[in-house]
Amino acid sequence: MSIRSRVGKLATVAAIGWITVTMTAFAQGEKMTEQVQESGYTTPFSLQHGGEKIDVMVRVKDKERGYYFYLVFVEKQDSPQEKKDHLRRLYQGSLMLDANTTPYPVKLRFQLDSVDGKNGVHIDKVVSERDPIYGTRYAKGDTEIWRAHSIHYAGLEPGVYRVRIENLVSAPEIDFETLFQFERDNRKY
Repeated sequence: MSIRSRVGKLATVAAIGWITVTMTAFAQGEKMTEQVQESGYTTPFSLQHGGEKIDVMVRVKDKERGYYFYLVFVEKQDSPQEKKDHLRRLYQGSLMLDANTTPYPVKLRFQLDSVDGKNGVHIDKVVSERDPIYGTRYAKGDTEIWRAHSIHYAGLEPGVYRVRIENLVSAPEIDFETLFQFERDNRKY
């Protein structure tokens, strides 16, 4: 085989490789764009073992309202009363008739960074205290009650942000469903 044909074949292989890499990068770029989450994004986030992580891109569309980053405790209507009582102690700190405070077993590292170059937001904090104000919402045809604790609330400039959350401690006592939610403040005033 002559040097000329070897160089020709090598050039052909290099061109095919370059085209493949370029098309793959373009396809991944499209996939990344599709993976940017909007307000209302909810995903499971277990807290039982420690070390669980979330890494997600979110889009802020307007700055007229703030955006919440929630940890949601899911109370199933058909759960045994003892389990409901335990869950209420976790999100409220105590039961209505029980003055014993339950220590808050949650410790999360929350990071928020702007990624599209429009602004320089960088937040890195540890959340380890119970939010005294929690939101309640009925979900799934009133078969679940979502008890939302604010991890972070912010008025943000429109753009794309990277959110990373890491569970820093194991919480085996949280044996019910927990979620992470990103949501625009839609309260009516």
